[in-house]
Amino acid sequence: MMANTEPYRLSEENAEAAGDLLSATFFTAPGTTFMSPDPARRARLFPPLFTAITRRTVRCGEATALGEPLHAVALWTLPVREHQMEAEYVEAGMGAAIALFDEEEAGRLTAFRRHFDTTHERLMDRPHWYLSFLAVGLARSGSPPCGE
Repeated sequence: MMANTEPYRLSEENAEAAGDLLSATFFTAPGTTFMSPDPARRARLFPPLFTAITRRTVRCGEATALGEPLHAVALWTLPVREHQMEAEYVEAGMGAAIALFDEEEAGRLTAFRRHFDTTHERLMDRPHWYLSFLAVGLARSGSPPCGE
């Protein structure tokens, strides 16, 4: 039996599941390990952070998903929304998520965000869609391999 693979718009109800998927996908990525080198801390910090990012994207961008349970998510910033208001992030829970970071982690998060923002502004000089995150989970136990 083939699973439904039609994409759908993510809702705020699914923000936590998307945050968990994004956190698992990026758990060993260079950026997350830079921000939080300790795996135990990373496991605690990143699900709420990615949940807040997802919630803000659902409200102010385009959040697309596949599967139930969720097994893929894409978070897009719209061309007219490139420069986000800080209040949108706070309302989505970003402040509470960042409050979990210790001083050194928060400093590395700020440096990481500054690097990406500066590079983005330097490379793109006109409105555009921005794919901020794309995550695909591993096949669940009992799922057939591709092509079967």
